[in-house]
Amino acid sequence: MHRPIASLLTVVSLSCVATVSAQPAPIFTSEDVLAVRTFAGGQGVAVSSTGRWVAYALTDANDEWNVQEPRPTSHVVVQTLGADRPGAPRALTTGVSHSSFPVWSPDGRRLAFIREDKFYGLDRNVQTADAVATFIRLPAQKYATPEQRVAFHTQLRDRLLAVPGITASTIASTPPFTFAGRRRLTAVDGRLASDPPPDVVTVVVEPAYFHTVVRGLVLGESFSELHGTPGHEAAIVNQRFAEVYLGAGSPIGRHLELRPPTAQRTYLREAEGPTPPVRVTIVGVSPDIRQSLGDAVPIVDLPYRAEAPAGVTLIVRGSGGSAHVVSAAREAANAIDPDLALGVVRTLDELRDRSRSPAAGSASQFAKIGGLALVLAGVGLYSAIAYAVRRRTQEIAIRMALGAQATHVRWLFLKTSAWVVLGGLAVGLPASLALGRQLQINVVLADSRDPVMLIAMVAVLAIVALVASIVPARRATRLEPTTALRIE
Repeated sequence: MHRPIASLLTVVSLSCVATVSAQPAPIFTSEDVLAVRTFAGGQGVAVSSTGRWVAYALTDANDEWNVQEPRPTSHVVVQTLGADRPGAPRALTTGVSHSSFPVWSPDGRRLAFIREDKFYGLDRNVQTADAVATFIRLPAQKYATPEQRVAFHTQLRDRLLAVPGITASTIASTPPFTFAGRRRLTAVDGRLASDPPPDVVTVVVEPAYFHTVVRGLVLGESFSELHGTPGHEAAIVNQRFAEVYLGAGSPIGRHLELRPPTAQRTYLREAEGPTPPVRVTIVGVSPDIRQSLGDAVPIVDLPYRAEAPAGVTLIVRGSGGSAHVVSAAREAANAIDPDLALGVVRTLDELRDRSRSPAAGSASQFAKIGGLALVLAGVGLYSAIAYAVRRRTQEIAIRMALGAQATHVRWLFLKTSAWVVLGGLAVGLPASLALGRQLQINVVLADSRDPVMLIAMVAVLAIVALVASIVPARRATRLEPTTALRIE
């Protein structure tokens, strides 16, 4: 086993030497170091028990997921170990994911490893444990001014924190893992951001949001009670925003100009004129979180006091279970305003799982389509074979009149159906494996070569073909030859 591994390392080393000797030696910069794909040694290099295969994790060192916890993209690669030289490496995973720790089965025929997609890493930046979220909309008749809305939520927070077991409370215009509003980024440090100006995701939050929901800040400080008041316009951007729009240098102290959304024309009102942009100063950088169903996008967090929207999401964390937290939130809100009703209550864990559901939903849809295709294939196979046997009823009658046994006649048609099924499997199995491989890579994380599933499908179709052959042939052999010959 050591000889194939040694030959693999020798070939890699000789290839590197040949490449270096064939070209002039360039200056090796820090960017070149980060671009090198390296073995993830701490994540395991596994050799199969047969000594034929080796599996290892290959890491892109320059692709960090976030500053707090670098999570580079890595893929599991398998390679054959020949006596003379190893075969070409083949990556088992693609895309932005972190795959590691390959382990072979005892018989050396199967490989298991851990795969973690990028958005799973982003979700670690959100504190979902013991937290519930519910929507609150303050009626405009009672809370017409921003000051009244700020006062309500201040009282609500104080009442909640006084309840035993409640550890934190905050509000946000939209919770994590859900779609948020957008504003137009018109300028960065007084210069046009781009032409046309881009739309960036904006979330209005309280100061407590960054220790109640988000796991702290990467850089800078959180909002204070002054931020959002005149003369203290501020913003906190996420790492993705700083990477896309701010470039090198510290984001702290940089200035942004954001244009609020303009009300569109409807049957009941005219469209409003363009709203002037608001100039804000960046005071902090937050870790990337998902404010949508996909990857991290540039996000700007604004202080609640700047606008105090009527509709917000209340996020409360506490011990004793979600029922206790929800009950405390309802009692605290009704103590301030008995007519106020809370919206649908969901835990942050539920919101996270629902945002990941498109992949599960795709898998479910493909399973339903596959089941329907199996039913249609079974019905079509039965109809085709039964019709073919039915057309040969007169032939069956002649064979029976000449002394053929019923068992021999049934076996004749069974063999004919078996050839049809084998022909279909010869075409269908390779096609299903190829298509399953593409679905496994791009749509769902499932084994495209599951032997149990493939055997089950073949068995179902074989049983359908058997029934479709035997039932009509059995009926034909029971007819009197003179009666069967008169059938058109």
